[in-house]
Amino acid sequence: MTSSIHPSKVLAYIFSVMMLLSLNLSLSAQETKKIRFPDRTFGLTTGFSHHQSQKINGFNLGLNHQISIGKKTMLHNDLLFTIQSGNENTHNAVLSGFSIPTAINPWFRSAPLKYITAGIQTSAGISTSMLKGKIRTGTAALIRYQTTSRPEKYIFNVDVVQTTSGPLYSTNYLINSIRPHTFAAGAMVFADIHLFKTKIIETKGNLSFQWDSRGDRIFGAGIKLQKSYKKTS
Repeated sequence: MTSSIHPSKVLAYIFSVMMLLSLNLSLSAQETKKIRFPDRTFGLTTGFSHHQSQKINGFNLGLNHQISIGKKTMLHNDLLFTIQSGNENTHNAVLSGFSIPTAINPWFRSAPLKYITAGIQTSAGISTSMLKGKIRTGTAALIRYQTTSRPEKYIFNVDVVQTTSGPLYSTNYLINSIRPHTFAAGAMVFADIHLFKTKIIETKGNLSFQWDSRGDRIFGAGIKLQKSYKKTS
């Protein structure tokens, strides 16, 4: 004889299958649904750079990434390269105090001490917009690596070499102290000013000023090109 199946067991089995099917459909729907991420922008910055501490000029080049965290607020993460060059003009003059050289050549003069300073830095900060998004201002903390050929201490010399045709005069610099590689932490304030926008790229004017733990102060002014995008997965 075959035993009969109780109706309650059949209903329990059907209910279990329906629950499994509904759970599977729910998981599938969640997998196919796109995850929403905040709006983002990626940009390129370039322009004029002035190293106020060393009184030299150059240019900067940087990459910018921004993430929107509110209607007016954005987080920033930037990578910036700067390079400047200049002269130490203290002794770049006619040596009028040296009677013998100037008697032979009244235009005898020294050569300036030339040097280059370059740095790379990363910064993270926050900004807010105003005037309907036309201006964005913010502040950021930064870490900077800098290399320079500018000496901290040096001695200026005038050398005399006796030759068969008479004395030969020359000038040189003796480097006593130099710090070619340094790391520093600092802060930055910046402002982006909307200029115009195409279908893909927005062009802004960019102003920045920063200072760090070494006492260096750098001012920047340039152009920023930005493209907005949305991360979907």
